[in-house]
Amino acid sequence: PVDQMGDFNVPVSVAVAPNNGLIYVGNAGNFAGGVTNLFEIDPDTGNYTIIPSVDGLINVPLAINFSNDASLFVLDGGGFAGGINQILKIDVPQGTETSISAGNNLDNEISDIMVTPSGAVYFVTSNPPLLIEVDPDTGNQFNVSIESIVDKPSDAVWVYDTDLIFEDGFETSNN
Repeated sequence: PVDQMGDFNVPVSVAVAPNNGLIYVGNAGNFAGGVTNLFEIDPDTGNYTIIPSVDGLINVPLAINFSNDASLFVLDGGGFAGGINQILKIDVPQGTETSISAGNNLDNEISDIMVTPSGAVYFVTSNPPLLIEVDPDTGNQFNVSIESIVDKPSDAVWVYDTDLIFEDGFETSNN
């Protein structure tokens, strides 16, 4: 059960799979002398499975989110652990990882990842405050300016396919 998960020591992100309701948790265990990995948790039984980092690309899974086709996207803050910041696409449950984008705006202070219902991938930086669209096929990054809207975004969520809500400290902006 979840309460007996020895390596579950630094949970930093969570997402629910759209196809089966399983809960996924990104664990940055390397910050506490443990192991970094992804956990798959069955909410009905509390049983869990460790999704292995088959390709060794997961360093610090700061934010995770699913696309409608149940692909898991990870905003990996590897720069915090001596690696690189990147966006990974994980084939669950096999655990194979593909880096779809790295560098450029990912070298800023990254904080969240979103995947819209139509499959567009975005990430948020908090310093400087940017919303970046990523082409999942090429890895190209495109700046969608939010500096005049939000001072330091820490979290964002898509509502339907057109509205984006930012958390900015104690304020919320709907744009």
